[in-house]
Amino acid sequence: MIRPVLLLFSLLLILDSFGQDQKFVRLLGNDFEPIQARKSIPYMEPDPSYKTIPSTTILHDTSGLVYLNEYLLFRNYIPAQKAGASYLKTTFVSNAEYQEFQNWVRDSNAREKIYQGIPSDEEALKYLETDVKEIRKRTGSELSPYRNERAYPFNWKKQFNYTDPELMPLLADMYLPKPERFYGKREFDKRKFTYFYLVPLKESDSPLRLYTVLIDHPAFWANQSVSCNDEFAVLGQGYDCLLPASPVIGLTGMQAHAFCRWKEVQLQQQLDQQHIPYRVRVTLPMIHELTEMPSGLTVPERNYTTQWKIRVQDYRAFVEAVRDSVLIEALYAELSISSPGEAAKLLRSQTSYFDEYHLVCKEFDPKDTAMNRDYFSLKQDKNLVKKYSGLLKAIESRVKERLDWYVYFRMDIAEKAIVGTPEVREVRAGEGYQSEPKRLEILEINDLTGEPVGMDMELEWSNQLGNGAGVRDHENYSRFILRDSIRTTPSIPIETQKPEDVMKGITYAQALAYYHWKCPVWKAKTSDNWQYYIYPDETQFGKIQQGEQLIIPEHRLSYPSPVFRYVVTFIPFNQ
Repeated sequence: MIRPVLLLFSLLLILDSFGQDQKFVRLLGNDFEPIQARKSIPYMEPDPSYKTIPSTTILHDTSGLVYLNEYLLFRNYIPAQKAGASYLKTTFVSNAEYQEFQNWVRDSNAREKIYQGIPSDEEALKYLETDVKEIRKRTGSELSPYRNERAYPFNWKKQFNYTDPELMPLLADMYLPKPERFYGKREFDKRKFTYFYLVPLKESDSPLRLYTVLIDHPAFWANQSVSCNDEFAVLGQGYDCLLPASPVIGLTGMQAHAFCRWKEVQLQQQLDQQHIPYRVRVTLPMIHELTEMPSGLTVPERNYTTQWKIRVQDYRAFVEAVRDSVLIEALYAELSISSPGEAAKLLRSQTSYFDEYHLVCKEFDPKDTAMNRDYFSLKQDKNLVKKYSGLLKAIESRVKERLDWYVYFRMDIAEKAIVGTPEVREVRAGEGYQSEPKRLEILEINDLTGEPVGMDMELEWSNQLGNGAGVRDHENYSRFILRDSIRTTPSIPIETQKPEDVMKGITYAQALAYYHWKCPVWKAKTSDNWQYYIYPDETQFGKIQQGEQLIIPEHRLSYPSPVFRYVVTFIPFNQ
């Protein structure tokens, strides 16, 4: 017979365990399910039955194990322990979740730049979790940031703004260089988002500090693209923005592992804040822990008939917009010489802006017409055409040959999606340097002229495991930006056609120019339906011109690169 005290003790243990499980569930959310608690995880060696996706690697070393297009645990070690509970994420890590990670790393990198570059030592130290009085007490009057840089973590309560005039010069190199910007859009250069973390090795080894560039590549969707802005091309340009809840793609195994390490740190902080006495461990799953396989992206049925139909009145609006744009550009050039103040009124300007050439914030100067046009776009307003109608009449006769030419840029996303093929190469050491083992490198693919196409993989910062940045990117985006021009004049005059009729006398190339003007994917917002940005191929366009209905049924697209989820294990502190 069990003694009452022992029975009560056992019941309390069960209730305590149940209470802890409830805390874990509340911490993780609804998209996790309990799995058999991990007792230990051995060091994972490459298995020939798995596919490997190299980041940057020494021959036979594994940078990513993949099973049915999902990353598995690799190069990991957890010694024997008593795990409290393990949970598998049932959904794949999404674009939004990975973007949160990238934003954290971006802000962390920015804090490092501010801390190192801000002139005032006292201001710099506000970015650390420390007290200036404490440092003065310990070091006398010394406030040198360089002495305290690694002694304290960043103070995340200290907020900053990327548009702060004092900080913008320090953060300027975090953005894409001006020649690599698509339509001049000032965006962060994700190739510079770097994350440092530790990788556990075998029991006898010390953890290894790794450096990883955290850029994802939605462009990989475009590997199957066959026409301008088809489904694959649109996904290649806007997948991460337009489908935030869908699985992130285009990562290496090391990048997936880095996300797990970051998530581990975030969860541990939450446990500590709630005084839950457990350590947390986050890793990629093992093959026996998988419950389902990636099914791919479901594309809903859509009737494209109205979306792709170009009515006469729609095309007329396009032609007039092109004409007005050319006239306003010519007007700005003329007023820049005769009346800079009037020219400035044509710009979408700001009272002040950041001069990226001199790394200073400047007040807007109407007289600096060339610089102003470089930084600000022209207004597209019918009222401007009316206001300056007298001047425009004289200008029109001088630029009449250009009035019906539409010049635009597009991203050669299909070429950008190309990645070179792996090849084993002997790495020869230079004089005075130790020889390195053979390495599996991802080589550039060149076209017939010898010019590189697609993306290469940066092979740098290698360590004893052969892992480098593996940024899967080329150093210059500008070669993927194409300049197109098309004459908008149809073979059948617009004025001879009824406004509501389907536009006749335009070529497929003219139709693509119109679609680009009407619904450019580079202007897409998260709230938009991504299918709105799809253009028809030439056959589909011909059917629309003939008045046919065009309905594309629901179908599924396979993910073009591995996706991933993770396992969270909670370990009691006394183990």
